[in-house]
Amino acid sequence: GEPARPPYAAGPGGLLVDFMRWRDAGAPRDAPEARWYLSARSFLTTPATRRELLAVDARRRQGEAGARATLLAPFAGGTGAGLPYFVLRVPRDRLLETALRALAACPDGELKKELKVVFEGEAGVDEGGPRKEFFQLLVPQLFDPIVGMFAPTPGGADGSIDEIFFNAACDWYDTEFELAGLLVGLAVYNSVVLDVRLPRCAYAKLLAAGPGSDARFEPGLEDLAELDGQLARGLDQLLRYEPARDVEAVFCRTFADDDPKAPPGDGALIALSEAGADAPVTGGNRDAYVVALCDYRLRGAVSAQFDRFAAGFWRVLAGSALERVVEPEELRVMVQGEPGSLDFDALRPVVAYEGFGEAPRDHAVVRALWDAVRSLDDEGRRLFLMFVTGSKTAPMGGLGALRPPAHPAFRVQRAGPDSDNLPTAHTCFNTLLLPEYDPPAKLPRLLAMAIRECEGFGLQ
Repeated sequence: GEPARPPYAAGPGGLLVDFMRWRDAGAPRDAPEARWYLSARSFLTTPATRRELLAVDARRRQGEAGARATLLAPFAGGTGAGLPYFVLRVPRDRLLETALRALAACPDGELKKELKVVFEGEAGVDEGGPRKEFFQLLVPQLFDPIVGMFAPTPGGADGSIDEIFFNAACDWYDTEFELAGLLVGLAVYNSVVLDVRLPRCAYAKLLAAGPGSDARFEPGLEDLAELDGQLARGLDQLLRYEPARDVEAVFCRTFADDDPKAPPGDGALIALSEAGADAPVTGGNRDAYVVALCDYRLRGAVSAQFDRFAAGFWRVLAGSALERVVEPEELRVMVQGEPGSLDFDALRPVVAYEGFGEAPRDHAVVRALWDAVRSLDDEGRRLFLMFVTGSKTAPMGGLGALRPPAHPAFRVQRAGPDSDNLPTAHTCFNTLLLPEYDPPAKLPRLLAMAIRECEGFGLQ
């Protein structure tokens, strides 16, 4: 008979349907010709497209989890399990300990619902703003190097020093590492960008640890360079040095590394081979030495900390096929946002306007707004984005990706007739509220005052 038609069909929604069927089939990498999936060949789509597909899938999974909870509500006995959302109630003064306790006790099924955050004693319904603030408040309490769970890197290959990595010496935290991973997983699942600066190799490790991954993280010099560029360059010189017979005398290295848990200056060493810490590095075994050192620095030394972090991350995202869809750099952008400068010209075509007439883009106040934004320096533009959206960083795909389904639309809304009131914002809705300034020339001064001096989310 006629062969079965492949599930992918070109046309509106075809890629989304293909992705849903592929994920529901268990996200196979290979399938019979009769069940050919375009989504199994993720390299054929752009990173932004894959991010959007994952966002739609997350909304779908959240809806399914909420629907199941609603059906089971009569049997839930008034507990949170009967709610269509995962509602997290936290006090500001005990945020970390309360969140740690609540998330540790939360069933995995609850994490699949859409997250809603309620700060105790504060009115308001979470449409995104309190959730963003929750992440912004928790991130420094877990990821700041001063806490000790993560340590600043000595410097990447490009000289950067603003990244962090798991602190191999940290053995005084346990569930906190799982909470940190859970926090990152919840942010990805709920399309929230975090101010976290982990290197690409951390995300490569994370994807390899996914329940559906058939990859193994094999660290090399390129990965080590993200943590310690100077060390990586030195090891590269060791590998290239000629004549090979002089390697032992010139480099004077042994198969050992400093014990990260020993006190500074102690001199304690960790052996990198069965031959012991005193075994010399020679021209004949230098390749094995570099492999062993990279493996220890990026895997062995931080295995306890990373394993807890990964367990928390995949509690949320198991079953999402994330590990088969994105590359490490793409996952980093999903978590941390797009690097580089902000392109507001990419945002303007997707902005929604309310109250500025039938041709809002030609309205004098709207033109004055974008002229003012264009005149800001990089820090000013980030403050403006923070003022409206609660984040200083663009999501994956750039500012043009600030639109449904992954994110609420960026809106500019008229806030009454002319006045000298400052612009305000509802970050929960990504909405900027502008009076109809007359003359519009006063807008830049008032906007600059608002973004640099006003605090809070404008949540009424």
